[in-house]
Amino acid sequence: MRGYAARIPICEEAEAGASGDPPALLASARAAGVASEAAALAFRLLSGEGALEGLERRGRVEVQQGDAAVPSAIAVTGVGGLVLKTEAARFDGRAPFAVLVRARLPQDARGVLLARMEPQRDYLGWDILLDGRRPQVYLISRWPVDAIKVIARGALPAEQWFALEVTYDGSGAAEGLQLWLDGRRLAVDVERGRLSGSAASAAPLRVGSHDGGEWLADYAIAEVRIWEGESARLRPLHLALRARDGAGDAAATRKLARAFLVATDAPSPAGERFDAPGAGRRYSTH
Repeated sequence: MRGYAARIPICEEAEAGASGDPPALLASARAAGVASEAAALAFRLLSGEGALEGLERRGRVEVQQGDAAVPSAIAVTGVGGLVLKTEAARFDGRAPFAVLVRARLPQDARGVLLARMEPQRDYLGWDILLDGRRPQVYLISRWPVDAIKVIARGALPAEQWFALEVTYDGSGAAEGLQLWLDGRRLAVDVERGRLSGSAASAAPLRVGSHDGGEWLADYAIAEVRIWEGESARLRPLHLALRARDGAGDAAATRKLARAFLVATDAPSPAGERFDAPGAGRRYSTH
């Protein structure tokens, strides 16, 4: 199914072969979504008590306890960040991945939100860079000749919590790299369109900088999640389903739910699995 994540899939075979009432269909799709998230989750940083224990830090970095209205968070006052202890997210650009960051930013946010990058080696690796709160995502083998770079057309919210997610289908093309804000896909401009070499970096995974440069200031991180492997390819479909669920377009939601059950090889509400003879091809709304 390489490359299908660049579009929102609608599966005709699933549409024709579905059974069960709509509530049961959506419940099955939601359950399959939870299972697919768990299967691909490679790393998760939560910001509760003890979150900073043993981590390398720069600047004033502390855990702020949350309540019913505000999540617990790792808060950085002034310029600073930290290094995460994980071998996850050494993306080579040849396999699917997804990265979610739940954060709060100041009005004039500029700097690196999250990165595993070596600037001294032609910027080998990847990062999420902010410029005036506009996210830019880089996946680089050798800058600027062998790289993907996409820039969101709009800015992230200021002084409020949001979830930014980056999904990538492993295709080596910019079209397979997508940005999502609170589950809604963002429009992007492509500045570098193709990756052919490996982007795997030996650098540590950093919050707030890459290799001690491009520091971010006065921000907070509530959560980081990283998905890797083939199951990560389902993230765009899962996000599209969640965005449509409850949005008032029942027919479109049911189509996405059926497509998701096909993609995850999950059983229908009646217990059988959908027959998808075209599972190797791209499905499109067009």
